[in-house]
Amino acid sequence: MPAVDEALIVLAELALLAGLAALANQLWLSRPEPYPALVARAINATAPGAETVIVLPQPVNITTAYVSFGGERAAIPRLSAVSGDAVRYLLVYNASVRVVRGG
Repeated sequence: MPAVDEALIVLAELALLAGLAALANQLWLSRPEPYPALVARAINATAPGAETVIVLPQPVNITTAYVSFGGERAAIPRLSAVSGDAVRYLLVYNASVRVVRGG
């Protein structure tokens, strides 16, 4: 009888671990994309009067109020004028962003 009890306990532990693994997988897949928030933070962190060039490893879409990438968006409250699709190079100066085109 102890062998049967031990086998049932091991089976229950395996079922619990499988359920936890499935839950962790769902949580991992539903996490938001952090990239737009990082780009927005870099733009918003530019000091007034400073000129900053931001080179991005992956292109983003940018509008006057948001940076978007992979279905996620992040706010850029300080931004006054910009628009562009698949942007890799940004020139930030006095709360405006100029999209730099080129390779």
